[in-house]
Amino acid sequence: MARRQLVAKKYDGSGLGRATIQGILELAQTRPAVAADLPRLAELVLATWRRAYAGVVPPKFLADLDVRRIKERWEHHLLVNEFSIVATVQRDVVGVCSGGAIREAVGVQTTCGEFYSINIDPRYWRRGLGALLLSNGITSLQALGYRDAALWTMADNRRAKSFYASQGWFRDGGERTTSSLTGSPIHEIRLRRSLLKQRTDSA
Repeated sequence: MARRQLVAKKYDGSGLGRATIQGILELAQTRPAVAADLPRLAELVLATWRRAYAGVVPPKFLADLDVRRIKERWEHHLLVNEFSIVATVQRDVVGVCSGGAIREAVGVQTTCGEFYSINIDPRYWRRGLGALLLSNGITSLQALGYRDAALWTMADNRRAKSFYASQGWFRDGGERTTSSLTGSPIHEIRLRRSLLKQRTDSA
């Protein structure tokens, strides 16, 4: 009965209470992303960016995002990334992460892999799915032979920084300012964690 109520909440658009966190994780599955996921991935990434980065990146950039361009970008990602993993609930794709070799090796060893992106459907924030995808991505990087992992996050994104800190990530001193994505300068910080010991909690 509890699972049936959970599914009904998910599709009628109402909020999901904190009491459903364990239920969501019981329903959640992960697998490699495939081409058939691309339409849903594009919708998910668009919704995530417009919710997560409102007030952080220029409003025009968010308004100009469209599913066609995001879908084209993820078609490329699936071809070149060393891993792209989706999380599903009742077969609906609700999250995705990707990564592989470090892209900017300044200040890091070649044994360091990188998370390129992690996006969770805003309806499923704080339900343990981010930690689930991070855990799967860490396992993928470990299998590829990496001993550390890095990722970049916007310095003004307090939600993301708090989440990563709860999962054992720390600032390693790397910083950069780039306008290549949004057209306006965005300050980012690099976070790092060891892959030698993987956390087993699912915050």
